[in-house]
Amino acid sequence: MHIKTKLMLFFTVLIVLISALALYLYQNNSNSLTQYDQILKRFFLLNEINQRTVQVSGSIQAFVQSSASDPELLENYERQADELGQLNSTILPEIENDMNYVLVKNYSNMISSFLEQGRQTIDQARGTDLAAYYERMTQTDRTAGFIQDTTLKLINSELSNYQTFYDLMNAKNEHLQNMAVYAFLAAALLCTLFTFWFSEGITNPIRRLSAAARQISRGNLAVSEVKVNSRDELQFLAETFNGMCANIRQLVAEMKQKSELDALVKKMEIRSLQNQINPHFLFNTLNMVSKMAYVEGAEKTSDLVDSISALLRYNLKKMHNDVVLRDEIAIVREYFYIQQMRFGERIRFSETIDESCLSYVVPSLTIQPLIENSFVHGIESYEDGGELSLHIYRQDDLVIVEIRDNGIGMKEEQISKLLRQSVPPDGTTAVTLGHETTEGYSAGREEQRWTENVPSPPSANGIGLTNVLKRLRLYYQREDIMDIESSPGQGTIIRLKLPCTKEEKAAYV
Repeated sequence: MHIKTKLMLFFTVLIVLISALALYLYQNNSNSLTQYDQILKRFFLLNEINQRTVQVSGSIQAFVQSSASDPELLENYERQADELGQLNSTILPEIENDMNYVLVKNYSNMISSFLEQGRQTIDQARGTDLAAYYERMTQTDRTAGFIQDTTLKLINSELSNYQTFYDLMNAKNEHLQNMAVYAFLAAALLCTLFTFWFSEGITNPIRRLSAAARQISRGNLAVSEVKVNSRDELQFLAETFNGMCANIRQLVAEMKQKSELDALVKKMEIRSLQNQINPHFLFNTLNMVSKMAYVEGAEKTSDLVDSISALLRYNLKKMHNDVVLRDEIAIVREYFYIQQMRFGERIRFSETIDESCLSYVVPSLTIQPLIENSFVHGIESYEDGGELSLHIYRQDDLVIVEIRDNGIGMKEEQISKLLRQSVPPDGTTAVTLGHETTEGYSAGREEQRWTENVPSPPSANGIGLTNVLKRLRLYYQREDIMDIESSPGQGTIIRLKLPCTKEEKAAYV
């Protein structure tokens, strides 16, 4: 729910409650006024009936005293008698109630009798029977007196009712005043609670977000997530902030990886510079030796020197560039040739290459160091029957590079440890293959030692398996880049799973 919706809902509820209270007060006041008007109307009705009765009685006497011959007086009587009759017709609906039903009924009958007696008196006054006239006149006056007495009784009854109504009105007004006060206090409390809840719901997440942002500005990226369950813009803001923190941590981790990679590059450059003792002089000398051997008829020696020269040149010039698999395989073949010349029939090399994979881009010195490590620490000590093979093929969107040997193999815990460890802090590459454990200490046969003082081929570049693994993980930004299958005495398979790409990427090494 949005903050605006919360505010609109609260104010709507508040307005509805206040309107309901105002409507209730208005309705009670309206009912009280209606009852008050009805009481006044009954007072006015009784007073007017009393006055009309007196007027009708006076009109009868005036008509009689005029010898019953004045038409104007007769007309005045008839008019007043009609008005009294009309007032009599409203007595029952206006005044009658359960308490005065009999009295009001008699009162109405008396008025009707009074009007009838008045007409009879007028008729008798026109005749000659004075005794009958006198009797009718006396009855009329007596009935008029009864009407006046009953009117006073009804007025007294209405005054009593009015006193009750007045007391009830005072009690009701006091009740309404108390209710208004309580309603005001309840509304004030409700507004206070809502203000506290609403302000706390806004300021508390903002305070926590500010504290987390302050920690991040001080370099502390390990801040806990800011949890906000308000289901409004603040929750979205907190989720966005948490996502931003996660992205910052990821970017910092990537920057650390890149800095580690840069440090690794510098170490490799230093090592490369250490190995480049006047490389032009060395290449020129090797070329001269190769030409002299060729001139003297030692063609194998000439080819061997050319292979060594090509291997050195590749290591020194291609180390910082991305290459295609074709270049990597070419330098592996040079390395195969050198080792074949060195060990003869003791070692057998083979390769199976899918030609469609040769144009894919890979980091330089990816395959040759693995071949070299498999040879040196897997099968170099064999007197006969050593086999080393290279297989490259496509599998879905991956280029698979498999390096197989029939060497001494290794245990499962050694494989796990090898795939988890990283390059040592001093920049050395003591761990070079799955056949050794850590810090350059080889497992298996006693003669399989990293520190063995056996001349390595000239192509040795000091880049071990762990170095290659870390470079590939950084280059392709994925962890499952290498698999190792091995068991003691059963040889080892190193399998690289390289994503297919022909795009030119920035060289990391």
